[in-house]
Amino acid sequence: MIYLVIRSIRVIHVQVFVLLFFVKFVFQRFYSYFFLRVLRVLRGDLFLFLFIRVRMSLIEIKNLSKVYNTGVVKVQALKNISLCIDSGEFVSIMGPSGSGKSTLMNIIGCLDRPSEGTYLLEGIDIKTLNDNQLSEIRNKRIGFVFQSHNLLPRTNALENVELPLLYAGVSDAKEMAMEALKDVGLENRANHNPAELSGGESQRVAIARSVVTNPAIILADEPTGNLDSQASAEIMKIFLRLNNRGVTIIMVTHEKDIANYSKRIISIKDGEVISDKFF
Repeated sequence: MIYLVIRSIRVIHVQVFVLLFFVKFVFQRFYSYFFLRVLRVLRGDLFLFLFIRVRMSLIEIKNLSKVYNTGVVKVQALKNISLCIDSGEFVSIMGPSGSGKSTLMNIIGCLDRPSEGTYLLEGIDIKTLNDNQLSEIRNKRIGFVFQSHNLLPRTNALENVELPLLYAGVSDAKEMAMEALKDVGLENRANHNPAELSGGESQRVAIARSVVTNPAIILADEPTGNLDSQASAEIMKIFLRLNNRGVTIIMVTHEKDIANYSKRIISIKDGEVISDKFF
């Protein structure tokens, strides 16, 4: 009798052990599955967070005004402007002479400061930065293309493109500058001075110089103003190619056919935004 009781207890013990092992196995599998599910959810939230961050406005301007004090009178160049520009946009700013479009470009390019209002560049309030910090932003985050090219006359095309890299202390500046010239189709003109280049070629060198530091934004102030129609079309094709790579292009122009290359046109008059159209 006692033997049967002991044997029954042993059987029950084995059954309990098997049951506990099975419960432990199931719990471990469920725990692993649950843990992986949590990771996937968190990973999804992280991707969503990163996506939202990427889609945040590259440029945020709110209630921005600019007043120049000439000593006798005050000239209000910009009046309470608010706008946002997302990363990867191609925007044209149009307006008659004296409308304030160049003043707005100077502020966006950190060449000037607003009198009132807020300008956030990549989430940073520009008013909080000192001159050295603004200079670093201009060198690394913004590329400039001007109507008059602004090339050094006694320096060849390659050396002109090298300049921003030399200021930044980049070691392989010459190789990067040559790559930038190749990108605009001027590698065979690298050793020519600006006087030996056509207007269109000089502007392409200026574009190569503006993109050689891989900036987030290119600011172009009347980039085709001194060019014929064929050279203008070549310049705009380069801008479109850069924009397709994700570079944000902001261009001031008074030419409607040039502005039509962009995907958004902001019109300014008397220091105020009068229209903002997407295409």
